[in-house]
Amino acid sequence: MWDSIQNLVPKVAGKYSFTRTLKAIEVCQEYRSLAPRLLKTDALNHTFAKSYEKNVLTIGVLNSVWAQKVQMNRHLIQDEINKKYGPRVIANIRIEMAETLPGDLLSGMPEEARPSST
Repeated sequence: MWDSIQNLVPKVAGKYSFTRTLKAIEVCQEYRSLAPRLLKTDALNHTFAKSYEKNVLTIGVLNSVWAQKVQMNRHLIQDEINKKYGPRVIANIRIEMAETLPGDLLSGMPEEARPSST
């Protein structure tokens, strides 16, 4: 009689035509869970999933050191996400420089752990 929320959300998303938005949220959230393991424990202090659109995951990075780390591990990130959500969910990973982390990431971070803006 009762259906779990995990089963209901995809059904409702399909019914109301927001399956792409839901997939983007899932893919970006998966990056947040994978990054500390695949890149380094403090990866989320320097990188973030910026967007997912048309099978391309865009990762924002705060500096060239982290851009290189993401670049060197892009296939691992892609493979892990595709393993979970299906082949070709991620066809490409784009890396973009960013000046700051998004506010939602900064709000949960202690002041002393926040990356400096210089």
